[in-house]
Amino acid sequence: NFDRSLDSGRKAGAPEDLLAGLDLVHKQFVEALTELGVERMIALGMTFDPSFHEATGMVPASGDQKDQQVIYDERTGNRFRDQLLRPARVVFASRPD
Repeated sequence: NFDRSLDSGRKAGAPEDLLAGLDLVHKQFVEALTELGVERMIALGMTFDPSFHEATGMVPASGDQKDQQVIYDERTGNRFRDQLLRPARVVFASRPD
């Protein structure tokens, strides 16, 4: 499907067609991983946990954001059963003491 998507994009010359094809292949890939038992971790809104998250930034909390709350997910993390495959890369909010 990657080959077909790329071929279609080259022939059509339209970036939208290429993106639509790649989006379809991405969905198929995620579905295949899910069927094998790989889970995407939800980090957004969670409390930062170095066991599951890799911090790439910290910003002052604003509004109702809690201290150590993940506010941006740069890269999704993955688990297989109870084992961490890849930590999520996140930015979290920090409140001064």
